[in-house]
Amino acid sequence: MSLDSLNLRQLNTQIASKQHKSNMSYFKTLTKSTQKEEVKLPWLMGGGNQPKDNQDSRININDQQELELGELEVQSNSFTSDSDDETPKHHYAQNINFLATQASEKDSIDMKIVQGAYRLKVEKKKLRKELLIYLVFLALFLGYIFSQRPVETLWETTSGMTDYFFDEEFPNYFIQKTYWDIGSFDEIYQWAKGPLANGLQGDTDLTINGRPAFYESNIQIGAIRFRQARIKTGICNHPKDYDSFASDECFPHWKNSLKDTKPFGSPTSYSYTSQKDSNDPSEWGKLSHYEGGGYIVDIPFGDPNFTDYIDEMINSSYLNQQTRALFVDIHLYNPNANHFLSLVAIMEVGAGGCIIPWVQYRIFRLDLYSSASDYGRLVIELIICGFVIWYSYRLVKDFLAAYRYNSKPLRFFMSVWNCVDFVNIGLFWVIIIIQIVYVIAVKIKDLDLASINFVGIGVLGKQYMNFYSIISINIFLTLMKIFKFLKLTKRMNLLWDTLSEATADLIIFLGFFIIVFLSFAVTGFVLFGPSLTEFRDLSESLFKTFEMAQGDIEYSSFRNVNRFLGLLYYVFFVFLVIFVLLNMFLAIINQAYERVHIKTSKGLITQKFQQQLYAMKKFFRKLFGVCRKKKSGADKEDEISDLKILEKMTIISKRKSLGNLSTNDLQQLLGDSKEGRAIFKRIRSQANQSMKKLTVKKKEDKFKKLKELQEEIQDSQTRIQNLVQKIETFHPSNN
Repeated sequence: MSLDSLNLRQLNTQIASKQHKSNMSYFKTLTKSTQKEEVKLPWLMGGGNQPKDNQDSRININDQQELELGELEVQSNSFTSDSDDETPKHHYAQNINFLATQASEKDSIDMKIVQGAYRLKVEKKKLRKELLIYLVFLALFLGYIFSQRPVETLWETTSGMTDYFFDEEFPNYFIQKTYWDIGSFDEIYQWAKGPLANGLQGDTDLTINGRPAFYESNIQIGAIRFRQARIKTGICNHPKDYDSFASDECFPHWKNSLKDTKPFGSPTSYSYTSQKDSNDPSEWGKLSHYEGGGYIVDIPFGDPNFTDYIDEMINSSYLNQQTRALFVDIHLYNPNANHFLSLVAIMEVGAGGCIIPWVQYRIFRLDLYSSASDYGRLVIELIICGFVIWYSYRLVKDFLAAYRYNSKPLRFFMSVWNCVDFVNIGLFWVIIIIQIVYVIAVKIKDLDLASINFVGIGVLGKQYMNFYSIISINIFLTLMKIFKFLKLTKRMNLLWDTLSEATADLIIFLGFFIIVFLSFAVTGFVLFGPSLTEFRDLSESLFKTFEMAQGDIEYSSFRNVNRFLGLLYYVFFVFLVIFVLLNMFLAIINQAYERVHIKTSKGLITQKFQQQLYAMKKFFRKLFGVCRKKKSGADKEDEISDLKILEKMTIISKRKSLGNLSTNDLQQLLGDSKEGRAIFKRIRSQANQSMKKLTVKKKEDKFKKLKELQEEIQDSQTRIQNLVQKIETFHPSNN
């Protein structure tokens, strides 16, 4: 490459840069003038005389498509021209002439944009009306929950019973142990003869209606029940060489299909009782799921020979290798709070020999309507049912309206809030059905709560707890629905705007996170599972990995299992998950929030004055509303509701596909009636407003592109200058 050609290219680049700066100045001037509704042509015609026809001297910048074509042509001409004979003014004059011609030939309205604007208006008006109803419903629902469920009192009961039966140490034992430290069948018997037997005697100095009181305020209901789940004997799969020291009989992990129902035990024989006859609920344990039946031992209420039953169980080998779970049912009643407590001590036995003790608490009421306050709550429940019926009607109505418009039912569920409403209302109906069934079941059972035998209220307790488990989901969904109404204000809707802005980046990030997360979870399960409880199965390993992502990492436990691999696992997890992935997630959210915040701030600043004027006008209208004159027919035409206009546009869309309709076609479709003229006027006004907003947005995008192009040109000039300087250093004689 010769130096002359390099200098010539450098000269052309400088000329293009000057043209670019000139174009930028004229483009800014053009944008400032187009913020108004009109643009004067003589200024752009190179200072020529103004045409005589005033209609030709001004154009209406309403058609955004022509404006975009003109701007793009200006850009292409200004940066591709190699001669300096044609000035930027001349290019702008050509494009504005093109704009004037197209604007005079075409006078159309983009019906899709207008329909979207009216749909947004209707949605906001609907949200304002729905907000008041929602606040009343929320207040009633939360009031019902707090009156029906005194959580602090329930916690006091469960905490007291835990101290009473499970935190007490074993008496006469060579080491300090509690229920939570049980690891063998002998320790189960020691707990039953120690803390359990002593706790059932109650406080010796305190009784309630002749019955001993536990923890000062609770009395026992019925008998204490021991229930055992046993597995069938299986055949081992070990090699034949192991027959000399291993037995052929094996006892696998628990499955309901492998449960044993044969009688066993000597001298006392224990027989199997089905779930239907035992009146016990099924239980989900930490290792498996267990049906309500089993081998039952009931110790009647007030029997002074409680420990004799335990000794008999020891002598008859009640617990042996076939045992997979032991349940101890204790039912209590607290007259102060008027609630029952179904306490189930569960001790699961794994095939590997471990025993996992834990406790299930179920606090509930049997007679839901027994006092004046209960009947007052019944009135609130009926009002809430009325709200649920009304919300169900609205949901079905909106679904049918969306189906008539789109003819695709799944389109309705593309909205997140429609899905939330659908799930929330469905769960409310489930709650109503469960409560009706629960009240009927309590009446049918006809329980003898004063009996010394076992009283099967555990099934009712489980049903009551399921009722409140669903209610807890409803509380979450109902309170989260507040965000739906925050769409009325841009500032308060920043959360959802930020998440929607970052959706694409978050989806990509989620793929990376799942790959890394599963890699560490499966690796921890295989490497640490045999030694650490937190990784004993794949589900526990997943939960533990999620906890570690929040900073809860115990390096010493990894090191004790495997000194080298534990260190590598810890280092790689901290680097990849905590240092890289979590910071990447925060960066995505932070950038999306900054973009949304800038857009929101600009919109609020530009609309602040208009909102203040609108608020003042609305205030004075309400203040002097009584003194206003009767509206004329023209005023009534202007006050046609947005919903009616949207319905009319929906009807038009069925006759003709929405797009760019000419004003004549739109007038023919709407008709020549008063209502049709009023709707046409409103649609045309809304079209002008929408196009102005769209024009401003397009201008911002064009300026951004021009700025990026200017930066690229400057970078190119800098690189060429650096290259010329290098060549000059090698060939100083040819300078």
